[in-house]
Amino acid sequence: MNYRHAFHAGGFADVIKHIVLVRILTYLQDKQADLAFYLLDELRFSGAGDPLAALVLCGAHAADRVMIKGEWRLVGGTPLGVDVARLRAEHGEAARVFCEAPRG
Repeated sequence: MNYRHAFHAGGFADVIKHIVLVRILTYLQDKQADLAFYLLDELRFSGAGDPLAALVLCGAHAADRVMIKGEWRLVGGTPLGVDVARLRAEHGEAARVFCEAPRG
């Protein structure tokens, strides 16, 4: 059996799936749910059989989206409301100070 998404995208089942997904996420957002979504499209996840087994056995190390208390905090692997460049600079400076501190 050969599945081609282009032939099925926008079909009845695809539309229903997206409507249900949007309603679930909207409901969970109102309930202050904590969720994490992972991308499983890397080669190391292939052949696991099911998505949960892929996460556990292959070690997903970074979430793609995270919702905490009903608010998206991480989208596309990037934290929202965080100046990542400033955070990296501060961390680098703290690491430099630590490495240069006298030992003894």
